[in-house]
Amino acid sequence: MPAKISFQPTVIAASIALASLLSACGGGNGDSASATSTGVASPAAFVSTVIPKEAPAAISEASSGGLATESLAPQATAATSTTGAARASIAAAVSTSKQLVAASDATAVAAASLWVPMKDYDLSVAAGTALDMSNMSNPYNRGMCMNWVLDTMGPLTDATTATAYVNEVRRRGYNLVRIHGIDVALMVKNSTTDANINPVALDGLFRLVAELGKNGIAYTMDAQSYKYGWVNDTSVNAKSRVHYDPRYQAAWKKAVDQIFDKVNPYNGITIGRDPNLKAVIGVNEGSITMVAGLNNNKFDDGLKPGFNTWLLAKYGSLAGLKAAWTNVVLASGEDPALGTVVLPTRVSVRTKREDDFGRYMADTERATAQWMKAYLQTKGVYYKFSNANSCASWSDTIARSEGDVITYNNYHDHPTADDVGGTIVNNSAFDTMAAYLGGSAPLRYQGKYFYGTEFSAPFWNKYRYESGVMMGAFAAHQNWSGLCSFGHQLDVLAYQNPPKWAHYGYIRAFFNWGDPILTANDRLSAFLFRRGDVYGARNTVAYTARTDKMLDYKYGTTWMMGWTPAIRNMSFISRVAMIRPEQTDGNRNWIGTGTAPTQIKEPLLSNDDLSPTPRAALASYPSADASWYEAAARARDSGLISADNITDAPNGIVQSDTNQTIWDFKNRAMRVVTSKSEALTFDTKVRQGDLLSIGNFTPGATVAAISLDDSQTLANTGRILLMHITDAKNTDMKFTDSTNRTLASYGTFPVLIRGSVVEARLAVSGSWTLYALDARGNRTETRPVTVDANGVSFKLDNTIGSKGPSVYYELVRN
Repeated sequence: MPAKISFQPTVIAASIALASLLSACGGGNGDSASATSTGVASPAAFVSTVIPKEAPAAISEASSGGLATESLAPQATAATSTTGAARASIAAAVSTSKQLVAASDATAVAAASLWVPMKDYDLSVAAGTALDMSNMSNPYNRGMCMNWVLDTMGPLTDATTATAYVNEVRRRGYNLVRIHGIDVALMVKNSTTDANINPVALDGLFRLVAELGKNGIAYTMDAQSYKYGWVNDTSVNAKSRVHYDPRYQAAWKKAVDQIFDKVNPYNGITIGRDPNLKAVIGVNEGSITMVAGLNNNKFDDGLKPGFNTWLLAKYGSLAGLKAAWTNVVLASGEDPALGTVVLPTRVSVRTKREDDFGRYMADTERATAQWMKAYLQTKGVYYKFSNANSCASWSDTIARSEGDVITYNNYHDHPTADDVGGTIVNNSAFDTMAAYLGGSAPLRYQGKYFYGTEFSAPFWNKYRYESGVMMGAFAAHQNWSGLCSFGHQLDVLAYQNPPKWAHYGYIRAFFNWGDPILTANDRLSAFLFRRGDVYGARNTVAYTARTDKMLDYKYGTTWMMGWTPAIRNMSFISRVAMIRPEQTDGNRNWIGTGTAPTQIKEPLLSNDDLSPTPRAALASYPSADASWYEAAARARDSGLISADNITDAPNGIVQSDTNQTIWDFKNRAMRVVTSKSEALTFDTKVRQGDLLSIGNFTPGATVAAISLDDSQTLANTGRILLMHITDAKNTDMKFTDSTNRTLASYGTFPVLIRGSVVEARLAVSGSWTLYALDARGNRTETRPVTVDANGVSFKLDNTIGSKGPSVYYELVRN
């Protein structure tokens, strides 16, 4: 295995900065530097301690609307007590320590060099098998989501096809679909008429949403997905122009009229009034700063007339502008009355030019959100509007504040391109302290639903096995309303050899037909998140988002500023959210409606809340690191975490306030222990579970044990799904470098699974049979088990088997 990235602030900061550049989101993105200038928090060393049992979540706020309510079922407490009794009867005999164990068996380690071809070509889930999640319970009303990319799926032109695809969605455990690519899919190709929608394609959309409704599957939808939008002009970016250009605004409204206000012939209701519609994203990834980030950090010149008009209204004349812009040297001819004041570039340097453009941008984006929301309301879309669903900067936060719900896209190690020449960092999410998750959590507003609409560690990152347990546990801990990985997952339900089209002949970064790792990660997330195996956090720490102070912040531009590590990283301990100024009295007391947060912070009034001043024992660390460590120490001091919680921020260990989840960032290890499931993610060292423990193993995998009976604990169930997730690539896939960062060729099918051998034990009583499963969930062969006083032991080995490598196993009590 390659050497780990050292946990030093300068190294971590460099890694995150590169991810930031790739994301086009600048300083405020979840994978980027913070509002401070001293870098990002980074764990340092490992310390081993006893791990406490899980603590049930407290009941949190409840609010109306959306797919999910922000509340937790009281039966969670009962489940914990039942599990505790069940475990006590067998786990007392388990002698394996709950501490780290390292890979030691040479044969197991060597398996990582093997790449084993998949023999399964039919990928559709067989009804009634261990992989059929059609009837999964959903006690907390959370939405496990898949992205339905309409432009590549094509219209569903007949009932048989629609039923087959939606049945597959349900069997894979999804109860929420995000409909994406709507503009390209519905527009008449090469039309000279704006928003000229193909009636056949629109009929296919209507058929899809009606079929989803029949199956109890909710959906969200973009009103505009791509940069060309509803105008056939590829020379400009419609995502930017819709903010100011009447033609693009009219085309957006015309499309909304046809899509949201026309009666669906298959269910008798308009999409706008369909109760299964949970959120509408005005423009996907349409913030002004996001568009600039994808344009070499240049803001759209079309914003220049509006900016000059705004300046003239504020200052009255060139003389007034000069008097205010004392730190700006105006070029010859710059005059707001003539419309010639130039736009700044998207940089962090702050002069009055950047300051005023940030304020103009905030006014413009809020105005766009207001007219879009108002127009959708005329079509019956109430309390479902969302916007600015990318980038975590304060300018984007201001734009998002107008939304009824918050939607957000974020990635770990986003490739520079989805084609040859594309480059990734190829690092572990642990190396960035899971910044794509921690950086997203503070973006929600208390009382508003939060949908993670695109979250993934995309192909070809070799650590993708981490993302299922990370995302599922984290989203559940934050009690998000929906979680979507991104990819064209169901465009094909079988590997095609030869493929119908060339691009169906291999997995790509986002066109990832049948990617077995993404599919497995989503399945694991569904159990942890949708089924509610992982509780929502016991506590909520709220941060007052004061727009005026964000705009006044003197240390950098609003589009490059974001919440500090001390705020972002608190999301691994407790639930975090922003609140509006009117919800607090300014003295950290709650005066809003609904359940009060556990704590209220004022990061824009108090620097100690933004970057806590470290105590003497922490003062020697770099300042941003020390501030995060201090925030974690204060969480313990104030009772947010229990005395037996093992959180040790300077040593890279964070345990959630429910005690269910442990993040060991230094060792790239994670454990999730719930009453119904246990999941262990590891590189070269493993943090053991309570019932699930591992002996010799191949580094780099996620292993999970899951009760298949929603009403039974893992200790008591008679059927257990075992998951063994490693990595996958295409045959003959090639790179330009030895670190597999830059793509030279995608290769072709068959898909290859990276070899791995894991010796495991479950501390459960009884006699058991272990079956290897194929990609459809069918039992293909039995594997040996050993039963003794310590439970049942077995080996997960994907390098053997007549049916190819197994990702899934079913353990059945005899």
